[in-house]
Amino acid sequence: MRYEDIAELNARAIYLALTGYGNEGPERDRSGFDYAAFWAKPGIMESLVRPEVRQRSSGRVRATRQLP
Repeated sequence: MRYEDIAELNARAIYLALTGYGNEGPERDRSGFDYAAFWAKPGIMESLVRPEVRQRSSGRVRATRQLP
């Protein structure tokens, strides 16, 4: 949905668009809507893991290990 579509319905609406990997760089066109994009890729997920369950593996495996 574009800003123009929203504004037509409500001129006071606030329109926000986010990207998973930023506006520049080699991954700018990738979809980013899950744990891999937001938590695992930059390494934030690892810092949230209890030391006794921390895995020594790739970021994607770490992300799936954290799900309940």
